[in-house]
Amino acid sequence: MTHIALVCEPPDGGVAEHVRQLALGLPSRGYEPMVIVPREFAHLHELGGVREVLTLPFRRDYRHPHDELHVVASLTRVLRGTALVHAHSSKAGVLARVAATLTRRPAVYTPHAFPFVGEMSELRRRFGVVVERALAPATAALICVCESERELAIQHRLRPRRAAVVYCGCPPCSNGDVAEMP
Repeated sequence: MTHIALVCEPPDGGVAEHVRQLALGLPSRGYEPMVIVPREFAHLHELGGVREVLTLPFRRDYRHPHDELHVVASLTRVLRGTALVHAHSSKAGVLARVAATLTRRPAVYTPHAFPFVGEMSELRRRFGVVVERALAPATAALICVCESERELAIQHRLRPRRAAVVYCGCPPCSNGDVAEMP
């Protein structure tokens, strides 16, 4: 089977659940997932059927460059045994795309919200845009979880090799209203 690395930085919530679902679904399509997550990943015990789960010391901030280099070095070693890396979240997206570039592996990136979106200082917002633009050429495919995320990528001139919208969580509404939950 072909190994695919699923790199996820948030320890829980929607992103982690999305990665869990991918990991559980990949084997039926002929792929062996390798899930790479923070130590406190909340769903480790629920990943029945996933043979490989690797934990790394991801941090939410960027104030510890030594730790980031350690994670990139660890990812680089691990990615040599995979055919593809799929990063989830902006932090995992940065580290995994750098490691994928170093190992010449294609990188798919699902931001689940770009690092320049939300309440933050203007400096941090600009930093997020610069980092995303710098890493866009190393992104084989950008998977946006909604149309507005894809529009943000266009607006900020992020230019991955490919981009697509794959709705996450619920079907899109045809009339723009909020979807009713079944």
